[in-house]
Amino acid sequence: MSYSVCPIGYFGLDCTGRCNCETDQKCFVATGGCRSGCATGYQGQGCSEDCHSGTWGIDCLQTCGTRCKNQNCHRSNGTCLDGCVDGYLGLTCSEECRPNKFGPECIFSCPTNCTDSRCNSTTGFCLLCKPGKIGNFCNQECDDGLYGQNCSNNCSTLCESRLCHPVSGGCYNCVQGTSCVLESAGETSSTAAIVPVVTLLIVSLVLVVLIIVWKRRRGSINRKQIHEKKTFYKSNSDEVLTDENKDRSERVSKELHDVNQHAYTNVAEEIENTAIEINHLRGYLQDHDSIFLKEQFQRIPQPVGVSMLVGLDERNIKKNRYKNICAYDHSRVHLNVNSDQQDSDYINASYVQGYGGKEKFIAAQGPTSVTVNDFVRMLWEQRVDTVVMLTNLTEEGKIKCVQYWPEEDAVEFNGIEVSLAVTRVFADYTIRKLELNQSGSPSHTLTHYHYTSWPDKGVPTTPWSLVDFEQRVAAGVTSVPIVVHCSAGVGRTGTFIALRNLMREAEATGRFDFFQTVLKLRQDRVLLVQTAEQYELLHKAVLVASVCMGRTISSTCITQRLAALEKRNLTGKTGIEAEFDSVCEVVAQLSNKSTDDENNVYENNFVSNYSKDGIIFNIFFKTLSKVINLYSSVL
Repeated sequence: MSYSVCPIGYFGLDCTGRCNCETDQKCFVATGGCRSGCATGYQGQGCSEDCHSGTWGIDCLQTCGTRCKNQNCHRSNGTCLDGCVDGYLGLTCSEECRPNKFGPECIFSCPTNCTDSRCNSTTGFCLLCKPGKIGNFCNQECDDGLYGQNCSNNCSTLCESRLCHPVSGGCYNCVQGTSCVLESAGETSSTAAIVPVVTLLIVSLVLVVLIIVWKRRRGSINRKQIHEKKTFYKSNSDEVLTDENKDRSERVSKELHDVNQHAYTNVAEEIENTAIEINHLRGYLQDHDSIFLKEQFQRIPQPVGVSMLVGLDERNIKKNRYKNICAYDHSRVHLNVNSDQQDSDYINASYVQGYGGKEKFIAAQGPTSVTVNDFVRMLWEQRVDTVVMLTNLTEEGKIKCVQYWPEEDAVEFNGIEVSLAVTRVFADYTIRKLELNQSGSPSHTLTHYHYTSWPDKGVPTTPWSLVDFEQRVAAGVTSVPIVVHCSAGVGRTGTFIALRNLMREAEATGRFDFFQTVLKLRQDRVLLVQTAEQYELLHKAVLVASVCMGRTISSTCITQRLAALEKRNLTGKTGIEAEFDSVCEVVAQLSNKSTDDENNVYENNFVSNYSKDGIIFNIFFKTLSKVINLYSSVL
């Protein structure tokens, strides 16, 4: 047998074999063996074998990095093929997450209660908790009787029942006959340097707060009652599906999947009239307790004859956070199809009608690592102006939503760059301005409203901040759909949209219809307003919002507003006194849910006594007006 002389770099009978040699690519023309050793990524006598899994380099002598997921890397250069293990990023996964990031590709932010937002880059566990918090994710409050860093300090013996504020250690109530005002260890003499007008404002505010706290706290509130209140708020459920909700949703999902494209019908046609006049709402809620609202909520049906064929399709099922919650076919948002990138048109998001068709919403599932590119693509394609986010990124140690905006600089999602322009942080929510850019197209700016005080398992402890947040969103004007999302995109999302629709209904008709509002929402998306607790919260929030209707003003108008409020009405009260009484009555009504007779008597006393202190609020309002005018003239 004879061999022809092959060109350099080739071997074999027909010179079709390619040499895999380290240096000059000269190999034996018969076998392909190399004089200088095999090229990177190859091994064996003829250098024809690829490196085995987990190895790379010359003669495959190097092992893939332990930070490569599945220890799988490119045979020639060692770059990780399956990505990095949690906590690392980069081509070779050699870069550890920044101190405030963790998880796969470092895409998640550390829990908000971590000190300095620092956490373990792999697990997300906080390195140190803020005072008053404990637990791996610092999401647990100190036990009764403890406060401070790591909850390592004992409340003062002068505190009644040894109960104190988990952060400062200040007593909620003092042991009878004692004074237990605790000094802050962090105070300095610099406080005295504040200008007199600001000092007057602070003194007035503190006086109002002290009166409120004293009058609400006096009376015999024992340790057991406080514990029961904490337990109530921790026991309610929201986006995480309970076994009961899972069973219910799965039955609904199966029914909807089995029914074809027939027009849906309302199975509650015989329901009694559920509309409530604005001025009757307070009395209505006094006469109807939580049990009644729960029973009414359970009577709200899901529409029949609708289908979820696209969302339940095998190709799209992985895009649903929960297998039984996806978009109806008739109301789902369609993405543009890009066959080159194999992008489908499905996203777990639904068009939802606003009241009277004047507004339109997109109720969406919070993006996951699988769907975040699609989510940003939807914002871009729909030219969205407003996004309302009602979940935190991580809750109870579970990832509820992937962050789709940068903390700084910019981040890219499949060709769409998202940059952060402005961030404004408030007590219960954060407002951001985001700019979206795609090559060859003009940039697009949207406002991101992020409500951060809605716990995963439960409802906000008070509806006031939610109403304030809703009014912030309502102040913006847009002609395109408002994207609203939480985690699953049904519970908190539905409650917020229902609040918006009910307030629009009140403005147009002077009435609220909670039952019909939720029923209509569910014709566009499954399980909007998911729990009875959310349904009750909706009633409370609407009560607060109805008191606040027409009373939101800007700082530039406060002087004129104060002048109008100082005028007396037919009853002899000033506008300030009348508004203050309304607020007191609503606060007392929202608090007066106990079946304990002693507590009911206490709350009634609270209303009458609290109303007498309207003069304090009057002083505070006037002082605030002077401060704003002063700073306006300075600026």
